[in-house]
Amino acid sequence: MAGIKIVTDSSACLSMAYCQEHDIAVMQLSYTFEGETAHEGAPEEWDGFYKRFAASEDFPKTSQAGMHGFLHAFEQALGEEGYDSVICMTITSGVSGTYQSAQTAADMVDPERIHVINSKGGGSSLKMLVLDTVERIGQGMDVQRVVELAQRDVAQLRYQFTPGSLEYLRRGGRISAAMALLGGALKILPLIELVDGEMTVAERIRGGQRKVVDRMIARLPERVRQIGISHVLAMDLARDVEKKLHEKYPNASIRIDQMNPVIGCHLGPGALGIAALCE
Repeated sequence: MAGIKIVTDSSACLSMAYCQEHDIAVMQLSYTFEGETAHEGAPEEWDGFYKRFAASEDFPKTSQAGMHGFLHAFEQALGEEGYDSVICMTITSGVSGTYQSAQTAADMVDPERIHVINSKGGGSSLKMLVLDTVERIGQGMDVQRVVELAQRDVAQLRYQFTPGSLEYLRRGGRISAAMALLGGALKILPLIELVDGEMTVAERIRGGQRKVVDRMIARLPERVRQIGISHVLAMDLARDVEKKLHEKYPNASIRIDQMNPVIGCHLGPGALGIAALCE
């Protein structure tokens, strides 16, 4: 089988059916929760995790996708599966060691034929990269051109998000209990943005989550091609945001995804993110 194999990780929010249809290998991020370690799986399985999570006092410990999984996937793709080359796209290196695991494996197998791309995002933003790469491969583009366009898109991605409350940032040790208490009393929430793949608090906004979300929409540039709305058990809010974004960007493609557990557990139920591929 000649062609290009796609490898990614589970933060890309790809359904099992889509991965089977396009022969995409998905390396699993994992978590340890309530005494059990598990792969985060696919979007079809995430509602169950989040319902357990919302009812629990335990907080998950999360883990990157390991190098040995990538090693096996790359060897298999270039060996028995018969692909000419591999494009591997991962969650940002700013929050996970998954990219480095993939790069190490690629260097061990065949660095000339395996192209590892740091998405500098994750979730909906990584999903956009994968879907566009599948489409470009289907159009018959060669691997160098596909990689070039994917890297261009990485530079044009914006990813902002906000928690529904400060409780889960406190549980995960991202903020102190005192800060969570004060922020809750004053209705202050952070607007978090990935800047060059690193999480940064762009603004702290008073007035509740709806104000933060409106600010996220206002901060987007005028020209946007694709938008991914991600959420944790907040579909009603995601639908409201979808309507506002359709009004602002009538020609943009917009989709809604559940956040993957390794990202979503740090923000908690009610969290919402907006990923945009800009022009």
